[in-house]
Amino acid sequence: MGTRGEVFSSKANTAKRTYFFNVKENRTGDIFLNVVESKRIGSDTRAFTLARDLRKLLGHRYAIVSIGPAAYNRLYAAMRNVNRILAWGHARTIENLLEKVPSCPLAISDQFGSKEQVSKALMKKGRKIELVQRHRAESDLAVAAASVLARASFLWSLREFQKRFGLPFPKGASEAVKETAVELLRKNPPPVLLETAKCHFKTTDMVLKKLNLDRASIGREGTAISRPKAFFHRGGKPGGKAKPDAAGTAAE
Repeated sequence: MGTRGEVFSSKANTAKRTYFFNVKENRTGDIFLNVVESKRIGSDTRAFTLARDLRKLLGHRYAIVSIGPAAYNRLYAAMRNVNRILAWGHARTIENLLEKVPSCPLAISDQFGSKEQVSKALMKKGRKIELVQRHRAESDLAVAAASVLARASFLWSLREFQKRFGLPFPKGASEAVKETAVELLRKNPPPVLLETAKCHFKTTDMVLKKLNLDRASIGREGTAISRPKAFFHRGGKPGGKAKPDAAGTAAE
């Protein structure tokens, strides 16, 4: 076949949502594409490589709406609902994509809450498109591509924070994350958390407590906290909580 570089072979396990994804070009200009669930990409470097190849493949046919921590905290203080923020982000991304690809007939989104949330958030252009929302939507090629692009954008923002503050910015809510947040607060005024973290989670309280600070010290938007929600399984036992997702779209 004469490939230029390695063509990554896929490993699929639908029960575990395991996908792999890669794009390569051979000597005749043919494009080869494999799919991966972005959260299982082995390294940040690989995510950046996949995103680069996707941008080359898609040209202008993609859109990303990045909601940084400062904007996220403002939105959460106003909306007090993660799914509403996600719906706004998905709707805005669809609108932006339609500016670039007005002939796009279909948008597919991972379902993270009520289907009406995204539909209601769409504006003039978006209301004309067919919108499909379903669980495990990354099994669709365009959604998988959008997820990789959004993941790379998130990772890039962490690298920018590392350069700006001179500290590592690990992902998640581990002890390493809390230690970084404490060090960040020792070197900067408390409102720095609004610029670098989603402040409504209880991790913020844990970090502030270590320095004898409270939420009032980080500003008005930092006083908004997550509202605990319980839902019931068929057996009537409460459990589980929603998990936020990323927003991004790509046209096939």
